Amino acid sequence: TLVPVRCIDNVVIGAGGAVAAAIDHARLQGCHIITMSLGGPVEGADLKRAIERAVKAGMIVLAAAGNCVPFVVYPAWDKNVIAIAGVNHKDKKWKGSSHGSKVDVSAPAENVYIARRNAPADTNKALVEPGQGTPFAVALTAGCAALWLARHGVPAVRAEAAKRGTTVHELFRSAVKKTVRKPASWPSNSLGAGIVDALALLKLSLAAIPAVAPASEANPG
Repeated sequence: TLVPVRCIDNVVIGAGGAVAAAIDHARLQGCHIITMSLGGPVEGADLKRAIERAVKAGMIVLAAAGNCVPFVVYPAWDKNVIAIAGVNHKDKKWKGSSHGSKVDVSAPAENVYIARRNAPADTNKALVEPGQGTPFAVALTAGCAALWLARHGVPAVRAEAAKRGTTVHELFRSAVKKTVRKPASWPSNSLGAGIVDALALLKLSLAAIPAVAPASEANPG
Protein backbone atom coordinates (compact mmCIF):
# COMPACT_ATOMS: atom_id res chain seq x y z
CA THR A 1 0.00 0.00 0.00
CA LEU A 2 1.36 3.40 -1.01
CA VAL A 3 0.87 6.35 1.33
CA PRO A 4 1.85 9.49 -0.61
CA VAL A 5 2.40 12.56 1.59
CA ARG A 6 2.58 16.06 0.13
CA CYS A 7 4.27 18.30 2.68
CA ILE A 8 6.38 20.75 0.62
CA ASP A 9 6.17 22.61 -2.70
CA ASN A 10 9.85 22.27 -3.64
CA VAL A 11 12.27 19.35 -3.47
CA VAL A 12 14.92 21.70 -2.01
CA ILE A 13 14.22 21.93 1.72
CA GLY A 14 15.44 24.15 4.53
CA ALA A 15 15.30 23.01 8.15
CA GLY A 16 12.75 20.34 7.21
CA GLY A 17 10.07 20.86 9.86
CA ALA A 18 7.27 19.95 7.45
CA VAL A 19 9.13 16.83 6.35
CA ALA A 20 9.61 15.86 10.00
CA ALA A 21 5.85 16.11 10.52
CA ALA A 22 5.28 13.96 7.43
CA ILE A 23 7.66 11.28 8.73
CA ASP A 24 5.86 11.22 12.07
CA HIS A 25 2.55 10.91 10.19
CA ALA A 26 3.86 7.94 8.20
CA ARG A 27 5.11 6.28 11.38
CA LEU A 28 1.80 6.76 13.16
CA GLN A 29 -0.02 5.34 10.12
CA GLY A 30 2.00 2.13 10.51
CA CYS A 31 4.10 2.50 7.36
CA HIS A 32 7.16 0.28 6.99
CA ILE A 33 9.26 2.30 4.52
CA ILE A 34 9.89 6.00 3.98
CA THR A 35 11.37 7.25 0.72
CA MET A 36 12.30 10.92 0.34
CA SER A 37 13.01 12.48 -3.06
CA LEU A 38 14.13 15.78 -1.55
CA GLY A 39 17.03 17.38 0.29
CA GLY A 40 18.95 20.48 1.22
CA PRO A 41 22.18 21.83 2.71
CA VAL A 42 20.93 22.11 6.31
CA GLU A 43 20.57 19.46 9.02
CA GLY A 44 17.35 20.30 10.85
CA ALA A 45 16.98 19.16 14.45
CA ASP A 46 13.26 18.32 14.13
CA LEU A 47 13.86 16.29 10.97
CA LYS A 48 16.80 14.46 12.51
CA ARG A 49 14.73 13.46 15.54
CA ALA A 50 11.79 12.35 13.38
CA ILE A 51 14.08 10.10 11.33
CA GLU A 52 15.53 8.58 14.49
CA ARG A 53 12.04 7.89 15.83
CA ALA A 54 11.11 6.18 12.55
CA VAL A 55 14.14 3.90 12.59
CA LYS A 56 13.62 2.99 16.25
CA ALA A 57 10.00 2.13 15.40
CA GLY A 58 11.15 -0.49 12.88
CA MET A 59 10.92 1.56 9.67
CA ILE A 60 13.36 1.65 6.73
CA VAL A 61 14.27 5.23 5.76
CA LEU A 62 15.79 6.12 2.37
CA ALA A 63 16.59 9.41 0.66
CA ALA A 64 17.96 10.65 -2.65
CA ALA A 65 21.63 11.64 -2.54
CA GLY A 66 20.86 14.83 -4.45
CA ASN A 67 20.97 16.33 -7.92
CA CYS A 68 23.46 18.70 -9.53
CA VAL A 69 25.53 19.40 -6.40
CA PRO A 70 28.88 17.69 -5.67
CA PHE A 71 27.94 16.49 -2.17
CA VAL A 72 25.26 14.35 -0.53
CA VAL A 73 22.40 16.51 0.72
CA TYR A 74 20.39 16.25 3.93
CA PRO A 75 18.59 14.07 5.00
CA ALA A 76 20.53 11.54 2.89
CA TRP A 77 23.72 12.25 4.84
CA ASP A 78 22.01 11.42 8.17
CA LYS A 79 23.41 8.27 9.79
CA ASN A 80 19.85 6.92 10.09
CA VAL A 81 19.12 7.27 6.36
CA ILE A 82 20.12 5.01 3.47
CA ALA A 83 21.52 7.34 0.77
CA ILE A 84 20.94 6.45 -2.89
CA ALA A 85 22.98 7.86 -5.78
CA GLY A 86 22.16 7.48 -9.48
CA VAL A 87 23.66 5.63 -12.46
CA ASN A 88 22.90 5.45 -16.18
CA HIS A 89 22.36 2.42 -18.43
CA LYS A 90 26.12 2.05 -18.88
CA ASP A 91 26.60 1.52 -15.12
CA LYS A 92 28.33 4.90 -14.86
CA LYS A 93 27.41 7.78 -12.59
CA TRP A 94 24.41 9.70 -13.84
CA LYS A 95 25.95 13.06 -14.74
CA GLY A 96 23.78 14.96 -12.25
CA SER A 97 24.07 12.60 -9.28
CA SER A 98 25.45 13.83 -5.99
CA HIS A 99 28.17 11.56 -4.70
CA GLY A 100 30.35 11.03 -1.65
CA SER A 101 31.32 8.68 1.14
CA LYS A 102 27.82 8.70 2.67
CA VAL A 103 26.23 7.04 -0.40
CA ASP A 104 25.21 3.49 0.48
CA VAL A 105 24.22 2.15 -2.96
CA SER A 106 23.26 3.40 -6.40
CA ALA A 107 20.29 2.68 -8.67
CA PRO A 108 19.06 3.73 -12.15
CA ALA A 109 18.54 7.49 -12.43
CA GLU A 110 18.69 8.26 -16.15
CA ASN A 111 15.81 7.72 -18.61
CA VAL A 112 13.70 5.97 -15.96
CA TYR A 113 10.12 5.74 -17.22
CA ILE A 114 7.77 7.63 -14.92
CA ALA A 115 4.20 8.92 -14.81
CA ARG A 116 4.10 12.45 -16.22
CA ARG A 117 1.75 15.40 -15.92
CA ASN A 118 2.42 18.45 -18.09
CA ALA A 119 -0.29 20.64 -16.57
CA PRO A 120 -2.67 20.51 -13.58
CA ALA A 121 -5.61 20.01 -15.94
CA ASP A 122 -3.89 17.23 -17.91
CA THR A 123 -6.49 14.58 -18.74
CA ASN A 124 -4.02 12.05 -20.13
CA LYS A 125 -3.48 9.91 -17.06
CA ALA A 126 -1.65 7.24 -19.06
CA LEU A 127 1.26 9.47 -20.08
CA VAL A 128 4.63 7.90 -19.29
CA GLU A 129 7.94 9.52 -20.24
CA PRO A 130 11.63 9.16 -19.37
CA GLY A 131 12.83 11.12 -16.35
CA GLN A 132 16.16 11.52 -14.64
CA GLY A 133 17.38 12.16 -11.13
CA THR A 134 18.30 10.47 -7.87
CA PRO A 135 14.65 10.83 -6.74
CA PHE A 136 13.83 8.01 -9.15
CA ALA A 137 16.82 5.95 -7.98
CA VAL A 138 15.63 6.11 -4.37
CA ALA A 139 12.04 5.29 -5.35
CA LEU A 140 13.25 2.16 -7.15
CA THR A 141 15.31 1.16 -4.13
CA ALA A 142 12.36 1.72 -1.82
CA GLY A 143 10.41 -0.66 -4.05
CA CYS A 144 13.14 -3.25 -3.54
CA ALA A 145 12.87 -2.70 0.22
CA ALA A 146 9.11 -3.38 0.02
CA LEU A 147 9.74 -6.58 -1.95
CA TRP A 148 12.35 -7.59 0.66
CA LEU A 149 9.89 -7.16 3.52
CA ALA A 150 7.23 -9.06 1.57
CA ARG A 151 9.67 -11.84 0.72
CA HIS A 152 10.60 -12.58 4.34
CA GLY A 153 7.58 -11.16 6.16
CA VAL A 154 7.71 -8.21 8.53
CA PRO A 155 7.51 -10.33 11.72
CA ALA A 156 10.48 -12.49 10.64
CA VAL A 157 12.58 -9.46 9.68
CA ARG A 158 11.83 -7.75 12.99
CA ALA A 159 12.66 -10.93 14.89
CA GLU A 160 16.01 -11.24 13.08
CA ALA A 161 16.85 -7.61 13.83
CA ALA A 162 15.93 -8.03 17.49
CA LYS A 163 18.01 -11.19 17.76
CA ARG A 164 21.03 -9.25 16.49
CA GLY A 165 20.34 -6.23 18.68
CA THR A 166 19.89 -3.95 15.67
CA THR A 167 17.08 -2.31 13.67
CA VAL A 168 15.16 -3.41 10.60
CA HIS A 169 16.65 -0.36 8.85
CA GLU A 170 20.24 -1.42 9.50
CA LEU A 171 19.47 -5.03 8.62
CA PHE A 172 18.17 -3.92 5.23
CA ARG A 173 21.13 -1.60 4.68
CA SER A 174 23.49 -4.52 5.29
CA ALA A 175 21.47 -6.82 2.99
CA VAL A 176 21.21 -4.40 0.09
CA LYS A 177 24.92 -3.53 0.26
CA LYS A 178 25.86 -7.23 0.39
CA THR A 179 23.87 -8.08 -2.75
CA VAL A 180 24.78 -5.18 -5.05
CA ARG A 181 26.15 -5.64 -8.54
CA LYS A 182 29.59 -4.03 -8.73
CA PRO A 183 30.79 -3.21 -12.27
CA ALA A 184 34.48 -3.09 -13.12
CA SER A 185 36.27 0.05 -11.90
CA TRP A 186 33.37 0.89 -9.60
CA PRO A 187 34.08 4.04 -7.49
CA SER A 188 33.04 2.63 -4.12
CA ASN A 189 34.22 5.78 -2.33
CA SER A 190 31.61 7.97 -4.03
CA LEU A 191 28.72 5.83 -5.35
CA GLY A 192 28.35 3.34 -2.55
CA ALA A 193 28.85 -0.42 -2.49
CA GLY A 194 27.44 -0.94 -6.00
CA ILE A 195 24.19 -1.01 -7.99
CA VAL A 196 21.06 -2.41 -6.35
CA ASP A 197 20.29 -5.95 -7.51
CA ALA A 198 16.70 -6.83 -6.58
CA LEU A 199 16.95 -10.53 -7.46
CA ALA A 200 20.13 -11.08 -5.45
CA LEU A 201 18.60 -9.15 -2.53
CA LEU A 202 15.52 -11.37 -2.48
CA LYS A 203 17.59 -14.55 -2.71
CA LEU A 204 19.68 -13.66 0.35
CA SER A 205 18.38 -15.37 3.46
CA LEU A 206 18.01 -13.37 6.65
CA ALA A 207 20.60 -15.55 8.37
CA ALA A 208 23.13 -14.83 5.61
CA ILE A 209 22.97 -11.04 5.99
CA PRO A 210 26.40 -9.84 7.19
CA ALA A 211 26.89 -8.44 10.66
CA VAL A 212 25.55 -4.93 10.94
CA ALA A 213 28.15 -2.20 11.39
CA PRO A 214 26.91 0.95 13.13
CA ALA A 215 26.53 3.88 10.75
CA SER A 216 28.36 7.15 11.35
CA GLU A 217 27.52 10.77 10.75
CA ALA A 218 28.68 12.07 7.37
CA ASN A 219 27.95 15.79 7.34
CA PRO A 220 29.84 17.17 4.31
CA GLY A 221 30.54 20.34 6.23
